[in-house]
Amino acid sequence: MERQIRRILTDLGIYSKTKGFFFLIEAIDIYAKSDEKLLKITEDIYPIIAVKYKTTQANVERSIRYTIDTLYSETPTEYYLSVFGDPKKRRKPTNMEFIATIAYELDSLMYTK
Repeated sequence: MERQIRRILTDLGIYSKTKGFFFLIEAIDIYAKSDEKLLKITEDIYPIIAVKYKTTQANVERSIRYTIDTLYSETPTEYYLSVFGDPKKRRKPTNMEFIATIAYELDSLMYTK
């Protein structure tokens, strides 16, 4: 699953030069594997990632937010436009909205193969 998440993120225009890239892979993986889609990002997802990477929850949140902010401010790829729409016409997704959207995109890609 990690390989598919990496491919989606790079197709969107996110690359491994940021910590947020790796934190997003983990967060999307946790969300996608969860039977319960009612996960709370600050209570359920950030703590798991923080422990794994020996960092703080605040650092995980900030790194993910920075990565999404950077992506949102750049010229969108065709794939980004197909998943999120035109960033000039929509607000930037929150961390949880971004994670959930990519998890659902991953799910739909796995079912179409």
